[in-house]
Amino acid sequence: MAPKQLGRLRAAVPQWLEDAQNGLTSGFRSLLHGLWNDRKALDRRVVELDREIELIAESRPDAKCLQPLRVVGPITATARITAVGTADHFARGRQLAASLGLTPKQHSTGGKERLLGITKRGDADLRSLLVHGARALIHQAQHREDRLSQWVKRFNHRQVIQSILLSFAFSLASWGLTGGSVWADGATDPNLKVAFIGDSGAGRDFRKVLRLIKDQGADMVLHQGDLGYERSSTTNFMNAVNDVLGPSFPYFASRGNHDLGWKKSYQPILAQRAEAVGAVCRGDYGQNSACKYRGLFFILSAGGEKGSRKKNTRYIKGELAGDNSIWRICSWHRNQGSMQVGGKDDEVGWGPYEACRKGGAIIATAHEHSYSRTRTLTSTKKQTVDPGCDTPAGDNVCVTRKDRAAGRPGSTFVFVSGLGGRRTRHQVGSGPIWASIYTSSQGAKHGALFITFNVGGDPNKAKGEFVNTDGEVIDSFTVTATSGGA
Repeated sequence: MAPKQLGRLRAAVPQWLEDAQNGLTSGFRSLLHGLWNDRKALDRRVVELDREIELIAESRPDAKCLQPLRVVGPITATARITAVGTADHFARGRQLAASLGLTPKQHSTGGKERLLGITKRGDADLRSLLVHGARALIHQAQHREDRLSQWVKRFNHRQVIQSILLSFAFSLASWGLTGGSVWADGATDPNLKVAFIGDSGAGRDFRKVLRLIKDQGADMVLHQGDLGYERSSTTNFMNAVNDVLGPSFPYFASRGNHDLGWKKSYQPILAQRAEAVGAVCRGDYGQNSACKYRGLFFILSAGGEKGSRKKNTRYIKGELAGDNSIWRICSWHRNQGSMQVGGKDDEVGWGPYEACRKGGAIIATAHEHSYSRTRTLTSTKKQTVDPGCDTPAGDNVCVTRKDRAAGRPGSTFVFVSGLGGRRTRHQVGSGPIWASIYTSSQGAKHGALFITFNVGGDPNKAKGEFVNTDGEVIDSFTVTATSGGA
């Protein structure tokens, strides 16, 4: 009986040829000897070609740039370069991945969209190498204890693992387009640009904001609630997103107080969309859920729901404690009165705010139809500004996790980005904690906050800008993230 494994077959064939008493006929023995010599010649040729590929990979800076990734060797690196060259004809990693068939197909009819499996277009050999590399990374995670492996091991559902697999393959394909590393411990993709909006409605001004997001080259949207307002507006809202950004654009959202019928309208559509783009989400999507996409960890909460304050706080603490990403976002809709400059009352409670501050997560909100951003706070409840990370202009903020050993209380900043397209409101409050205020009192126009993570080759740096639909930059600031343990 011949073994199926190639290694065992290689060991067995010489023994068969040497054993004159094994009953092989002379004709079959001669045929086997010839085939065995052919096999050895092919093995020698494979070794020679492997060496040639290694020499090419060593001589090409772009190939050397790719190989620090765990599962990328000379073959995959040179195959990607052969297939896409320098990739400078792609505006962003998503376009590159789409050319290799790693993005989902979609079928839309009657205002309803359905995202299907990946297209499998383009270079099948390179796509196979990337998918098998991603599969190997997931397999290796079961025997490793680094942060990425610990994160992978938290999931065991087949569909979730498949989403992780495609997300890793997507990232492997896109990596190097901007010169950074998605596998730096806890880092996001280099130059990952996220648009933050809220209070959009589904009308003409919302479409203007979406065009701004597209023109600014954002890679994803985090929407802080109040998407379409009326129950019947789900179709109009999703049509606007699909028409302007495309049906497979990464779009994530938290539930707002005007998002009626959430569980039967927006939630299933957005949860399916998240899975289709390769994001890994768990929990009650948009209400108490956590997602990971391209290295960015974000919590989508419906903070302020009646009877849910303690539940939201516990959920946020647990998710942040189990994550080691450099950049983390807490996204919800409502506010505390002193965390906005309009007329809103205390609706969330300080538990979620303080949990995110201690966990080193940026706090993204909306609800008040304006834009405002705090300075770095070491206490949201007491509105304590961190003097060690403050400038007179307030154009520098820091995000740090609470670290008792280092004597760090944890710090973050809070913003309201509620100029998504549904009216604007005037300023009521003010105070020393505010670095930027943009309301109807300042002639505010609709717009979005854009934060680009992992900039300038530094995984711990980010750049933020609020831009209105006229293209005016209203607020500009830098963010520094510092890791630490509680």
